[in-house]
Amino acid sequence: MFEVHYILPKGKHFCMVCVGEQALKSFVEKLRRPARIMSNGQHVGRVWKDDTHWNWFYDPSLVTPNNACTGQLAGVGKADGESTPAANCQ
Repeated sequence: MFEVHYILPKGKHFCMVCVGEQALKSFVEKLRRPARIMSNGQHVGRVWKDDTHWNWFYDPSLVTPNNACTGQLAGVGKADGESTPAANCQ
C-alpha cells in the first residue's frame, strides 16, 4: 500500500492511498504536481517536474511488506507492539 502526499493549489495537504504498484502508477501519471510517495510511514519515492516533463520514481527495495497476517501491523495508527488479529488477513 502506498500513500501519495501532495499539496492542493490553495495550500491544503492531501493524501491519496493506492493499493499496489499498478494503482500507484495510474494515479501518479495523472497527478501533475510535486508529491512524496510513502509506504508504511517511510519515504520511498517522489514526483517532480523538470523543464518540460513530469517524472516520478520510487525505490521498490524500500517498500516493506505489510506483515498484518503475522499479528503485527506496520503502518499508520498502530503503536509499536500493538497487534492486529490475523482474522483480518485474506
